[in-house]
Amino acid sequence: MRSIESGNVVIVAQNLDPSVFSELWSVRNGILAEGARPGESFLSPVAARATTADFELLVVPERLQFAPRTPTDDAQQIVQDTVGRIVALLPHTPYRAFGINFDWLATTEDQALFCSSIRRMFVPEASELYSHFAEADARFGAHLSRDALGLRLRLDIQPIRRDADGAKAEGLLYHFNFNLDLQGERAPEQIQQGIGKWAESRRLSQEIFESTTGWCEP
Repeated sequence: MRSIESGNVVIVAQNLDPSVFSELWSVRNGILAEGARPGESFLSPVAARATTADFELLVVPERLQFAPRTPTDDAQQIVQDTVGRIVALLPHTPYRAFGINFDWLATTEDQALFCSSIRRMFVPEASELYSHFAEADARFGAHLSRDALGLRLRLDIQPIRRDADGAKAEGLLYHFNFNLDLQGERAPEQIQQGIGKWAESRRLSQEIFESTTGWCEP
């Protein structure tokens, strides 16, 4: 089985003020729809959270995290309308870094297939390191990075095991991070440009994920 687990935008900042994000301020500035009643929401001097049918927003002094309820390509507009508007409203906040994250999961109940597939995927021949992990119970992962879409793509792959309804499944969790270190006064502009790459980033993460996890297909 293959699926997307989550997707979000994270902005690292310094001295971001959660108390600004009151319901009144959010409605007046188009962050929340008028008449909306956010569920599981709260506001304090140290944290603010708003949960709607479309997204989840968390704000703490060092980070803003925005997660569309359905992290599809179509969420591009929600990300731009909400995160883009917040950044435009708070341009003098010391923003430090911007990131788009996607988690994809591939699992199978065929343990033998999983073991042979990840060994082919990760183990180079004649590797001194992997010679110490030749047993059948060995599991493998990886960290990879490169520039992509004007951002720095970091991919962490880790083996996981899940028990559900009496069935044991093993698989790989792919964590994609498209990151950009922000530059002072240019930070708001850079964030707006980064936000515009949500759909492209998602498609690239899906392409990499699906092209390397064919082993989990029936």
